[in-house]
Amino acid sequence: MKLRAIQQPGNAGELLDSFIVAKGQLSGDAHELIDGRRLTPTLEKLAQRELDGGCVWRAWTDDRAMWLWACEVSLVRSRERGLPVMEVRKYDESGSIEESGTWVRVRQNNWQRCNE
Repeated sequence: MKLRAIQQPGNAGELLDSFIVAKGQLSGDAHELIDGRRLTPTLEKLAQRELDGGCVWRAWTDDRAMWLWACEVSLVRSRERGLPVMEVRKYDESGSIEESGTWVRVRQNNWQRCNE
């Protein structure tokens, strides 16, 4: 992937989708929430805050629980590695961070945690 493609705003969402498929640890009955109005009030506020901060987000549910992932592409680290690098946060439905870290996509749908 060329760095110009990494810098395109729409590409962060595609990268986050790839990350969730590869590392999301979702059950087989989980599905993406397309309509942000279906988020819990806490996650709705969090999603808006992430958007305001220049991040993209995706939400998933298995109808028992709900998760929100937010990310921003790190252009500096992407340039250093020549590969897409993202700062990713995963929140539970109450808005608590379940996991966060810096990840690099080494191949399509293949992500590795960066040594921070």
